[in-house]
Amino acid sequence: MFAKVISLVGISHLYRYTLVGAASSSFDVVVFSLMTMFLSAHYLVATATAVTVGAAINFFLCLRYVFVLQNRSKHRAWWYKLAASFLALFLNLTLMYILVDLLHINTLNLPVNGLIAARIVSTGIVFLFNYAMTKFLVFRDF
Repeated sequence: MFAKVISLVGISHLYRYTLVGAASSSFDVVVFSLMTMFLSAHYLVATATAVTVGAAINFFLCLRYVFVLQNRSKHRAWWYKLAASFLALFLNLTLMYILVDLLHINTLNLPVNGLIAARIVSTGIVFLFNYAMTKFLVFRDF
């Protein structure tokens, strides 16, 4: 089903990347939630772990459904994705720190756990950065 939806003719890279990003972000949020709620992990450790899992899933889904490698091996593209993911991780950690420790979003009366809300917000903000890095750096799709 996912393959049918994502391979529709006429859907641009950004739309396909959005679908892939939603799938990989779902894993990200689940890993983050499990680590903070059930394992009592510190939110920054949980963020780092969740971003790593999400980035790996994102790479393989992008490779399959979104982009075509341009004069680059899968192995080399993986290393570029890893470098881009470290930058995204830095942005995510910075945003999580701002949202949780400086803006105290986790103490607000929200319909969801404040840490999860902060994770979703930071993921949304970093989305376009990830798209640009994946498209231009990893897959060299100009």
